Amino acid sequence: MQLGSSELEAIRRITDRLMKLPTGPNALPMVQSASKQLRELRNRIAHALPEAPRPAYALDEEEDDA
Repeated sequence: MQLGSSELEAIRRITDRLMKLPTGPNALPMVQSASKQLRELRNRIAHALPEAPRPAYALDEEEDDA
């Protein structure tokens, strides 16, 4: 599994918001929102279609070095 730039950016945004939260009960809705966003991101990553495997080598009919 590899994370793309959009997933990494989403994690950075959510983390930055969590780090700047005030303490106390007023922060609860913001924590719940961040938790929901992280859960959705996790599900999107976990259930994504896997990338096609890259071949170790390719046979090219045009090369004459055999």
